[in-house]
Amino acid sequence: MKTKVKNTSVSRFAEVVVGQKEVGLAIAKNEAELSLMQKKLKNDGFCKVETVSDIFKSPKVFFVVKETMDKDFYDVMVQYPSGQVEIFDKQVMRQQIFLPDYDNSAVICIVEINSLNTLKKRGFNLLSIVGPAFQY
Repeated sequence: MKTKVKNTSVSRFAEVVVGQKEVGLAIAKNEAELSLMQKKLKNDGFCKVETVSDIFKSPKVFFVVKETMDKDFYDVMVQYPSGQVEIFDKQVMRQQIFLPDYDNSAVICIVEINSLNTLKKRGFNLLSIVGPAFQY
């Protein structure tokens, strides 16, 4: 289900993402806006994750992707709607399978607009694989 939340806050967007069967995408115009989004999500009870294996350790998470995004995050975004996410956990060096609890969870990807465009040129079209999207 594609949903666009317009002229609202990132906190309102986060409320929309809870319960979605797709990863939400928050697009920042610049580094300052990216930092502001992270701060607001943390205040709303979201946890920032640095690795794909951490995505399923908390019900409400967000991660920031840059131009050098690890393909593992892209793979999670592609698999998330299927109800089963298989990753290779580099910390324990083995495959892990996660079953998202859609009713009680939310996953948000935050990206700066320039990084989004660069990733698209590299073959990672984030807009085509996410659900709700938000931009100030």
